[in-house]
Amino acid sequence: MKRLLHLRKQHPLFRRRTYPKPEDTTWLAPEGREMTEQDWQDETRRTLGMYLAYDDPYRTSDEAFLIWFHGGSDAIQVELPDGPWADTYTVVAHTGRDGELPTEKIAAGSSLQLPSHTVVVLQVD
Repeated sequence: MKRLLHLRKQHPLFRRRTYPKPEDTTWLAPEGREMTEQDWQDETRRTLGMYLAYDDPYRTSDEAFLIWFHGGSDAIQVELPDGPWADTYTVVAHTGRDGELPTEKIAAGSSLQLPSHTVVVLQVD
């Protein structure tokens, strides 16, 4: 809990007073691509990624995070988007057990195994 409170304190993205604008939020499928209408209609889907960006008009605190929500009872591999999304990612919080997720930077375009029933917050580097 302390880690999440620290994240909120350190990053304006998590202290918004209004709902994020559509251009600041992208929903991702486990394959690392944007969700399609068909993806949203898939009743068996148990994993969803949310890419959140904060574009500070004064350029003092631009930042982005990728949050994976995984409600499945088995672990799953997700693809971390590359290209314009990020160069690397760092796990900054998760609901899994210690040691289940990497502590070092992860290259964009790589896959990441999400443990069952977890939320993983990755900071975009």
